[in-house]
Amino acid sequence: LEEEVEKVRTAHEELVGSCERRERLERAARVRLQADCRRLHDLNRALKQQVELLSQGVRNENDSNTEALRKELQNREMLIAQLITQNKELACAKERQEIEMAAQRATLQEQRTHIDILDTALTNAQANVVRLEEECRHASGYVERVMGLQRALASLQQASDRREHTERKLRAQLEKELQTLRKRECNCGGSGGGAGGGEAELRRQLRERDERLLALEGECAKWEQRYLEEAALRQAAVSAASIP
Repeated sequence: LEEEVEKVRTAHEELVGSCERRERLERAARVRLQADCRRLHDLNRALKQQVELLSQGVRNENDSNTEALRKELQNREMLIAQLITQNKELACAKERQEIEMAAQRATLQEQRTHIDILDTALTNAQANVVRLEEECRHASGYVERVMGLQRALASLQQASDRREHTERKLRAQLEKELQTLRKRECNCGGSGGGAGGGEAELRRQLRERDERLLALEGECAKWEQRYLEEAALRQAAVSAASIP
């Protein structure tokens, strides 16, 4: 997405540079054409003045100079006709240039519209980047909480395993003592009352250990259920946040 944003920004800058170059060329061409038109108008006016002066001179000169003046006048008229033709050509060229400039202005307007579209796309892309970064931060927070719950569950599981191991050792020890007492009871029938009391005590201790073990197993199951519920809620929240 950042690469697409960079591409849009680069295209935007290139279009702006192209528009500026075209505007500079358009201004330079307009100035050049205006200068040519002014120069030709001035030259035409000067030639007309010269023609008028020559016409007056022809009327005032003697008949001997009339033919020479007529030839000079014809030359001047030919020059004027040539200049008029050039002026018309320049006017046509100016008209074509104005048409081209109008087309360039239309193209420039289209490019500006395209630049506006690219600006809007760039703004939307940046907003999407910000939104995705925010969602990523939220997801990272959820992941950290899930990892914390996993660590807590692992610690609880280790503690439960240690307690279970201790309970097994105690149970084995108590069973061993119980077997020893039973053997003594079998060997010594007269001392059966005291051995029976010891066996009852051992059975009571076994029941207490069993109850504690069951309580620990229930607590472990409760924590596991809570962890699964938390993980499901976090996953649902992350999935909902990732939907555009």
